[in-house]
Amino acid sequence: MKKIVYSVLFVLFFLKVDLYAQEGEVEIFLIDSFATPELPHVFVLSFFTTDSVTSKLVFNKKIEKEVTTELSDNHKIKFDLTDIKIDSSYIPFEIYVYDKNGIESKSETFQLFIPYKKEMVIKNDPGLLFVCLGGIVFSLPSPTLFNYNGENYFSLVKEIPLITYYSGGYNYPDSYISMEYAYVFNAPVKNFMRLGYKQIYQIPVIEYVSPGLNLFTDFLGFNGVSPEVSIGWFKISNVFTVFSKYRYNFKPGEKTNDFHELTIGLYSDFFSINF
Repeated sequence: MKKIVYSVLFVLFFLKVDLYAQEGEVEIFLIDSFATPELPHVFVLSFFTTDSVTSKLVFNKKIEKEVTTELSDNHKIKFDLTDIKIDSSYIPFEIYVYDKNGIESKSETFQLFIPYKKEMVIKNDPGLLFVCLGGIVFSLPSPTLFNYNGENYFSLVKEIPLITYYSGGYNYPDSYISMEYAYVFNAPVKNFMRLGYKQIYQIPVIEYVSPGLNLFTDFLGFNGVSPEVSIGWFKISNVFTVFSKYRYNFKPGEKTNDFHELTIGLYSDFFSINF
């Protein structure tokens, strides 16, 4: 009986070893993975493995960089990202390793965050765009048609994106939080301050569609909620986007003070805090 038990254990032991040899993978443990915040961005990567292997790095499943060309369990690389086309604030990458027999193992997919910094550039005069558009144009308020109790009024509105959140690209944020001041000429209620949250969906043909929700006050007890939707039509110098917006404003529990707004303006998040 003991011989039978020992025989079974013996077979199971070698079966386990054989299965491990066929299916086991070299484990990869990430130590450092970051891009330096200053320009040019430099990618710093270090990791170790459970066996001596050679290794390479693959960005976006197509850009390859050799990390270790000789068998080792300690791997480090540092290189400039300038030559790598970057159109997103997050770049997926994988680590591939090869043991002495050439058997490949692969890491999970990691995300490299590139510190977002939008640069305004104009041919032959890089300072002109910053001074003129970045200063003067950004400060211009948006003309708005203000309809209150059936009467139309002219309004000037200035929205400032305070905090923007990026996850997939540099063209537009996924969402942002903004503060806004509006002055309505000759209307019964003239001043409004708003704090709002906006979501941006980039779509073909035009730039984006952006639904949003705001809280507003006139500082005199008229407080309410204002859902809105804006459409980004086209860009100017890759810095500003011409948009139009419709907004409905109401005070919960009251219907007599509802009012509507139609706005045309320029959107830019250049002066906001980006995440």
